[in-house]
Amino acid sequence: FGSVPVVAASGIPWVSYFSVPPLPLFLEHDNDRVCRYPNYMKPPPVTELKQSLVARVKNHMVCRFLQTYMVFADREMRALFDAREHGRWPAPND
Repeated sequence: FGSVPVVAASGIPWVSYFSVPPLPLFLEHDNDRVCRYPNYMKPPPVTELKQSLVARVKNHMVCRFLQTYMVFADREMRALFDAREHGRWPAPND
């Protein structure tokens, strides 16, 4: 985000890309089913998940935390893009 005001002020056309790894939450809408997969923050080995209830519970808790974070991040990104679309984006000198 730091270079956007500089590029915008220069008048040079630009394109922004956002890249994310393939995540089950983009393909599956049932939160419980999403959390059956190893979380992507620090994935435990599948054999450990199969053998340990504690590992499955921990994985599920981390997954739920990440889901909450994604909801928050999505809300903030939508607010930024909405502000930009409706001309409420801060001027480069602000």
